[in-house]
Amino acid sequence: MQRQQLARAVAQHLQRLQRSINRGNPASQAQALEDLLLSVDGADAAAKLHILQQSGILVTLKQVFDEFTAATAGSNSRAPGLAALLLAMLAGAGQLAVEHITAQPGGAAQLVLQQPGIVAALADLLQPQHSPQAQSAALVVLSDTVGALAADLGTRPAAEQVVQQAARQPGFAENEVRLLSSARHARQARSRAVPLLFFLVRYDSATCRQLLEWPAAIAALASALDSKDSEDRRVAAEALTQMSKGDLWALAASCGTDANTYAAVLEATARKWATEMSGLLPGEAAGGPIGVQLSALATCVAAALLKQQPRALAQRQLLPEQWGLLSTGLKLATAGLGSWIAPAQALLAIVMLCDTLPGAKLVALIRGPQAAAAAAAAAAAHGVPQASRAELGSRSLDCSPSAAAASSSGGGSSSNTAGTSAGAAASRAATGGADMGISLLLGRALHAAGRALLQVHEQPGIIAAPTDSSSSSSTEPWRVEQEYQNLSGVVATTLWGCVTALKPALQEAAAGSATAGSSSSSSHPAALQRSLNDLLQLQQELQTTLGRYVVRPGSSSSSSSSSGSFSEAQAAAAESQLRAQLTANVGRQMVTLGSGVCVQLAAGQHWCCANPGCTSLADASERQLVAGPGTVCSACRSVRLCGPACNKAYWKAGHRQVCALFKQRNNQGQAAEQQQ
Repeated sequence: MQRQQLARAVAQHLQRLQRSINRGNPASQAQALEDLLLSVDGADAAAKLHILQQSGILVTLKQVFDEFTAATAGSNSRAPGLAALLLAMLAGAGQLAVEHITAQPGGAAQLVLQQPGIVAALADLLQPQHSPQAQSAALVVLSDTVGALAADLGTRPAAEQVVQQAARQPGFAENEVRLLSSARHARQARSRAVPLLFFLVRYDSATCRQLLEWPAAIAALASALDSKDSEDRRVAAEALTQMSKGDLWALAASCGTDANTYAAVLEATARKWATEMSGLLPGEAAGGPIGVQLSALATCVAAALLKQQPRALAQRQLLPEQWGLLSTGLKLATAGLGSWIAPAQALLAIVMLCDTLPGAKLVALIRGPQAAAAAAAAAAAHGVPQASRAELGSRSLDCSPSAAAASSSGGGSSSNTAGTSAGAAASRAATGGADMGISLLLGRALHAAGRALLQVHEQPGIIAAPTDSSSSSSTEPWRVEQEYQNLSGVVATTLWGCVTALKPALQEAAAGSATAGSSSSSSHPAALQRSLNDLLQLQQELQTTLGRYVVRPGSSSSSSSSSGSFSEAQAAAAESQLRAQLTANVGRQMVTLGSGVCVQLAAGQHWCCANPGCTSLADASERQLVAGPGTVCSACRSVRLCGPACNKAYWKAGHRQVCALFKQRNNQGQAAEQQQ
């Protein structure tokens, strides 16, 4: 009975609407549409589907859109926006049961979008001259109905057809990007723009290419990566990954000059692409192309950072997004350790990432031409254009604000002297907070490099074999095109730079702990002092050990031939030398030092998971990974951990020894603030 009453009411309002259309009366049209909205509001899914199938409402609403498009003064009419809202109520906005949306050819979504002219009319409503309400309603209809069709294999071809039809409408992609970036529209409407842009990228190759080459589109998706809605972030990352097909270098070229956008987009895409590849790893043999891409992805992150921000990196002015991108790169390099990736490849990827770390860049001056060779070879590994490789190599040699002073003091000084100079520069160049953030990056890098070095000893593997160098596809296995005559020297020099750069931070922390211990009766500062002294001693031992193999300008070890790729025999010999000079004990010491730094110096650094062994690539960034309130240590409230597994591992790594002290310091800081 109620359905019959609803059908009669709808029929009456449709007759009034038709008369208003015939008379050309926009005000009467708007009133009739409002009455229709009130009648349909609250109806169940079956009743709404029945209205769509039996009443001819789609034909009438199409007339409203047509009259509005043709009218010269129609932009002041409320009728098109109300018509779009009515469509959203009937066929989208999540109000219909799934079985009614996607079932059989008569589903509500198909009924709406396959009505002749409806898609074109909705696309026209996205034009900037229409009201925000009309634009938002059209977005809701298109996004929800296309999403409903795409979710089912049987109706997916219909979704592709609708998207391609919409993409052919004038200015459709441009309007989509504009609406995604606009603050005039409600969050619900902007959130619908994200999946609709993804469907455009997925189902229309021409639009995909257009958006990839358009910085405004990349920036719009980057804004969605910072959304509070995790679904918005996920879909935006999927759209970027679909656009670039995992080619970070092509994506980097379209990111513009904004450093935040650049880092956020590359990080989200790298994480999404690596997650997809990781899901395929169990199906391929060790050393297969999919697994090797993970280390290649890491080298591309480093190359992109060197190209975009060499000066900022050198001056220790890292943005939070750049910290996250570097941390993500380290995770990418170690993702397949122990299973699918030759560990020496992962180690070389980590070395290139270490070359971008501000505290370690002073060492590039000591490395001389070897740094350029390493940067160019690693860039070639991931399809970086030939013309850009020399530029990357030369930039990697000039990344220290104190370059002139360091050069005049002589590059052949002992490792201890160089370490003192680097420490003094670091102390002058950064505030305590920024220095601790960079120190954590150095600690994470050493932890990752130590793990990779241990795998080199436990699971030897060829560094590289000859391949066809004409291919630059990002899907090719990573290869080292540069012939390293002293691989262990290349690795040791960069890692020595990381170890050396940690010294001032550890000295500062130890001095501060000693001061706190002399004014406190608690046992916590004394225990922390012992731990810091042990770390400082370990740092000095590692600095001395690695310093024996540092490559210096002009030495026979620093020159390398670029005439061709490694032969398999040369690669095996280089790896054998690496294992002989950098022993497994050196790997264990790097893991211990890196872990200790990430435990002892982590308080207040909330841009990533504090566990140095964290492997999670969930969410769009390191910062988003630990953004929730449940990620903060419940005891000390000073560190963030992404989940129970990292919480447990971090506790065992040493957080249980410092958690109470961090809590005590927090309480003291809060008390001091209250007194002020």
